[in-house]
Amino acid sequence: MASSGIPITPPNTRTTTSHALTIHASNGDMVGAINSWNPTQSLAIGAVHEFGNVTGPYGVEAGMPYEKIPGNVSGMTIEVNRYDIYTKRFEEAFGTLDLTVLSNDPNAFDVRETWNAPDRANSYGIVYMGCRFSRIGRTLTTSDDRIVKVGASLEYTRSQRVSA
Repeated sequence: MASSGIPITPPNTRTTTSHALTIHASNGDMVGAINSWNPTQSLAIGAVHEFGNVTGPYGVEAGMPYEKIPGNVSGMTIEVNRYDIYTKRFEEAFGTLDLTVLSNDPNAFDVRETWNAPDRANSYGIVYMGCRFSRIGRTLTTSDDRIVKVGASLEYTRSQRVSA
């Protein structure tokens, strides 16, 4: 994936801040003006029960779970909110001008999250592969800051940590 070439220098601090974060679409364009980026996933955990003799590592009495085992990973979603800007609207970073086409696009795309550390040695990226929009839309208000905001949900198939 191409990078936008914009050097990002985060503050020299021990605490990770969002100053060091950039988000790029498959075409290498920086999505920019993001005010929240929330990748999540969950892992189903199931209980194993044994009746009669308790042989598991944590069981002490029949009928109680004696072990918890991992199941399938699910909920692989990224909630993103962005301020619209005059120079490039949200959907333009993903190669289209039409929100309807974007929402119904049959082609999956990748998104790259890049973390730049002050010492550069600890910089890394995360690539979210097989992304599709499951929700996208704009919020227009007349009562607060009047900034046009875009909200979207991306469903991804897999993520992988890569070098920056």
